Amino acid sequence: MSEVAFSLERKLEINKAQVRSWQHQSLVTDKTKFECLDPKCKIPMSCACWEEGTHKREPYFYPTFKKEHPHVFGCNYASPKEIKEAITKEVEQAFESQQKRTEIVLGNPKSFSTTIGTSTTASDSTASDGNDDKSKTKSIRTQVTEMEHREQSTWYRNLASFVSMYYDEKINNLSPITLRLSFDKRDNFDVSQLTGARTQSSFSRFFHEITTSNVPLDELHIFFGKAKIIKLNNNGLCKIIFTNKPFIKLLFNVNHIPSNINIKKYIGTKNNLEKLPELVVYFEGALSFIDQFKKDGTTYPQLTAIPLTKEFYRSLYFEKI
Repeated sequence: MSEVAFSLERKLEINKAQVRSWQHQSLVTDKTKFECLDPKCKIPMSCACWEEGTHKREPYFYPTFKKEHPHVFGCNYASPKEIKEAITKEVEQAFESQQKRTEIVLGNPKSFSTTIGTSTTASDSTASDGNDDKSKTKSIRTQVTEMEHREQSTWYRNLASFVSMYYDEKINNLSPITLRLSFDKRDNFDVSQLTGARTQSSFSRFFHEITTSNVPLDELHIFFGKAKIIKLNNNGLCKIIFTNKPFIKLLFNVNHIPSNINIKKYIGTKNNLEKLPELVVYFEGALSFIDQFKKDGTTYPQLTAIPLTKEFYRSLYFEKI
């Protein structure tokens, strides 16, 4: 549950203390016209205790379709209870899907739907007048295929859930899964060379321990290993250094991570590196050599971590040892 939400009727943020006042002014009239405030989440929200005078508890907001649309991983407004419930449910779904031999899709269903919609629109717009019927038939067929795909697939959005699945004894890590990862487009990286967003794989192949001798390049994986975190400045910028692969560095801002109190306990200065406690870090993305510019105008390749999401912290998961 949450104390704040975004009102679709007013196009403004609203907190639980404002609900009654806005109701009296008829500014809000529908308890289902809300969504999560996190711009990367925006799941449908409803207001509980909506009817005034019939509840002792104050109004609050909750996901309207909790099973179908849980908060995304890293959402700033998901409660610890909601996160725990989502992880438990997704692990159970993965086990059931393996038993039924149905497709398991790791990613965001919105990305798949967008792809479907784009291809349908393109076929319609390029069709000539004489091919209208064929174009419509193709569009209908595509929509039906998408519906069938949704019925036979189980979608997952939570990096913490993937980690729980990987270690769960019920889950067969060698069983085939279909990866449909939603990679956020960005301007500062040329991601055309990256592979693995749409492929057949397994948990054992998708997860890659960073301490192994060969680290795959330009492939999307969940990399993990023991690491330490170094503070770079007073604005929250930090650097993750893997214990057995110190040349692999991950930069992120700890202030952007919700409920980061426990993570901050592991952060220290470079001068105190040897005494810093270790934790296991999971990184969802790719490692690639990117040309970096020097002051004299020349370039040199540097191993760079490219997260699955634009915000680096959303592609990280921390676990204490």
